[in-house]
Amino acid sequence: MMNMNMINEAVSFPGMLPFDTMGMGLYEPPKRYIFKMPRVIPEQKEKFEIDDLFKKLSRDSEIRYTGFRDRPQEERKIRFQNGCREGHTEISFFATGINIQLMFNPNPMMYHHHHHHHLMNFERELDFDKEHGKVHIKSHFIMNGVCVQFRGWLDLERLDGIGRLEYDERRGAHEDAILKEQLERYSQRLKDFEDTKQRNPNWKHLGTSNESVFLPLTLEFPQIEIFFDCNDNKYISKDLICDGHEDCKNGVDEESCEKMEITAAIEEFDK
Repeated sequence: MMNMNMINEAVSFPGMLPFDTMGMGLYEPPKRYIFKMPRVIPEQKEKFEIDDLFKKLSRDSEIRYTGFRDRPQEERKIRFQNGCREGHTEISFFATGINIQLMFNPNPMMYHHHHHHHLMNFERELDFDKEHGKVHIKSHFIMNGVCVQFRGWLDLERLDGIGRLEYDERRGAHEDAILKEQLERYSQRLKDFEDTKQRNPNWKHLGTSNESVFLPLTLEFPQIEIFFDCNDNKYISKDLICDGHEDCKNGVDEESCEKMEITAAIEEFDK
């Protein structure tokens, strides 16, 4: 499980996501109906096989370490190995210029079987022992809606090597299952919502093209009482204006009553 959690970091290439075992491909806040773009697309494998970018990246290509390019080579070699042992590194595919931040499990002890000292059948994601002077790396992530895995090696002296992308069958199936389940749940919620609208014809649609919110047509607002300013730091209720009694000390609440009565009579006559 540590392997999955360690790669939940931001990546540098647009459209690329770390693999997420929690399956939060759709964000579903309570009492709102917002559909967020899924982590993966339908027909991932087909996309991987026909897309021009994936075709290029699926071939063995020259890769280079891109971290700390402003530092001396000896320092970069040390930083590269330290980063690998922490579970991350930055590489670029030289021919395409694609830069990728790789995340992986650097600890082979995570693959030990419980209460046994022998290793289970696995392939290390970080291996300094496979070939002398090289480090082999394997990393899983989602790129442009497709589950892929990087596989390659870099020379510890030159900080370059060979790498490629492969379609990740196992994680692809995992994400597809999550997507299917969440789409079904979303469709059911949408159906329930439509049923609610039909049962409540007085609902009105508000919102934008990106987000829809439905509110009842009849809205109840709190009663707001209007006050009259006596101009002496005192306020009285509007019902006390022109009631024949000076409620303001300066009597301003009764000063314009005759004019108000004439105006009201004219308005009544015009009706």
